[in-house]
Amino acid sequence: MKLKRPSNPRHAAHGGQNPLAGLEAPDDLLQAAFEQEAQGDRYAHDPAKSRRHYQHALDAYTAAYARDPDPETLYNAARLHLVLADRTAANDAAKLDLLDRAIAMSQHVLVKTPTSQDALFNLGQAHVWRAQLVAERGGDECVPEVAAGINVALEALAKVTEMQRADLAAGSADVGDASAPAEDDGAMEMSGDVELTEATPVTRESLLETLLLRVECHALAVEVLPPSEVDAHVAAGTQVLAEAQSLVATLPAPAFSAPTNEISTKDPEHPYLEYLLASSAFHRATAERHAAVTGSPSAEAFERALAPLAEVQTLCAPRVHARAHGDAGDVYVSWFESLLPLATTTSGDDSASLAVWQHMASATRSYAAALARDPNNGAVLVHLAENEWNRAAWSARVGQAGRVAATLTRNAAVYADRAWRALRAGPLASERMEERTKAFGILCDALEKLGLAADLAQARAVGP
Repeated sequence: MKLKRPSNPRHAAHGGQNPLAGLEAPDDLLQAAFEQEAQGDRYAHDPAKSRRHYQHALDAYTAAYARDPDPETLYNAARLHLVLADRTAANDAAKLDLLDRAIAMSQHVLVKTPTSQDALFNLGQAHVWRAQLVAERGGDECVPEVAAGINVALEALAKVTEMQRADLAAGSADVGDASAPAEDDGAMEMSGDVELTEATPVTRESLLETLLLRVECHALAVEVLPPSEVDAHVAAGTQVLAEAQSLVATLPAPAFSAPTNEISTKDPEHPYLEYLLASSAFHRATAERHAAVTGSPSAEAFERALAPLAEVQTLCAPRVHARAHGDAGDVYVSWFESLLPLATTTSGDDSASLAVWQHMASATRSYAAALARDPNNGAVLVHLAENEWNRAAWSARVGQAGRVAATLTRNAAVYADRAWRALRAGPLASERMEERTKAFGILCDALEKLGLAADLAQARAVGP
């Protein structure tokens, strides 16, 4: 459910010119909103620039709604808040504020149009992202707030699922204007170039998207909620994942062309790949929670999390799917971290210590593969620096101290330096201080360990 882009858009304003200057009519403001949103999409590689255009679009939607309180306009404003939260939020506080605004707007749309599938989906999406953000704070005091968000999200997404199933069963590819009030008989038509579209057509792909978001929500519940509630979410998530698997089997099989000389950091896309990534994330959550509760990590559980990622990599070959490799690195890190309490000896014969060492090496290989696709990815560089630093510290436990430890420490220094420099560059450098500080800390520790006093002094003179 989205306003159509005009077939003959005006040229967007450049420089410091306000693209909304002189616009008063709702139709003109809506047209400007879509032009600015298109510009934001075009500059997706530049978050600062895209944020500016998205903000102009949001201002236009807000002004249009003030002049004509159309639920469709408010829906688009809520949707754009999600886009801003996902792509351009400067920090967690800003993202939380955007999500809260999206939730409030979506709820207002649903008061007028309670069967709007698009508004219900966005409400669920906003609550999932918000719950994830709150959960990252950590601490038992956050659990009730996370649980409340999960419950609202699952309720909204269950409604969407049932409506989508019914529409598909009825063979409907067009479910009407989901934001238009039920009693509306056509009064919402607009003149000029801007037209209202009907609701997002219900397809197997859209149902799959809803199912996978529900799986994501159950995975978060498995990670965060009290042990007494985990089993129910494992069972529910497994059931929804099975439905998604059956559904994705009815879709055309993925087929990817050979890579060209074009430089791109974008991963191949296909609904089946999304299913595999969601499956891995869910199994990783269950593996981590099982290890935390029982104190006995399950190799089989972690292998279940890795298997879908290996399939993604196979399907995309010879292309590199950076997210699949990065997710695999995260699984290996979770696996070795779950083994640390068992690795109590300093002997290389200790099976737990050796397994930690092997999983650390696997994590490095996975992150390095992801980095090959996007060499300046600051987040991946930080993961690599941290993992190499941990490997250097662990090397003595498996009889690999000395040259190996020195090599790994140098690797940590190199990756940390690259991460530090990458995160200091670009228009959002001032907003990535947490990552920069982490990379800088690893860099200083590694340089000190290597005895490179001059390099250490130079880095400290610059600061994070």
